[in-house]
Formats: sequence, structure tokens, C-alpha cells
Amino acid sequence: MRIATWNVRTLHQTGKLCLLEHELTRHQLKIVGLAEVRWTSKGHFVTSNGNTVVYSGTDSEHAAGVAVWLDKSVANSLIGYNPFNERLISI
Repeated sequence: MRIATWNVRTLHQTGKLCLLEHELTRHQLKIVGLAEVRWTSKGHFVTSNGNTVVYSGTDSEHAAGVAVWLDKSVANSLIGYNPFNERLISI
């Protein structure tokens, strides 16, 4: 299983998540910690490719933010997550 971290600098632009997802799949990564996603709020979602993203950001401005990207093959193993703040998340 390949696990990695990546400072993406921002995912707050159209198409950036799709591009990132393509690269992560190409490198056969299963779990990736992402820094500087710059999304607001906290939560999770499933992408159009079936991968899961759990994220934690600020409440109002597009700054900082962390996320964890889980490949669809390991996403079913996710029991829960705890978004502490825009710099720390646990899954």
C-alpha cells in the first residue's frame, strides 16, 4: 500500500481536484494527506471516480486547510474522522 503527503497549494480552483486525482491514481497511491487545500468548512465527499475526500478548513476564508484522499479500494475501511481545525484532521 502506498501512502503519501502532498502540499497541493490550492484545490480552490476549477479542475484542480480532477487533475490531482488523476496524478494520485497514476502513481498508485492509496492514502494521501493533503496540505493547503484552501477549502472552507469541514466534511467529506465521494468524487465522481468513487474516491473519498475528508477535509477540514477555515469557517470563512479560503486559506490553509487539510484533507485526506482515500482511494476507492481503501475508502470502505474508513470508520470515522475528526476535523480539529484547518491544520489538523484525524481519520
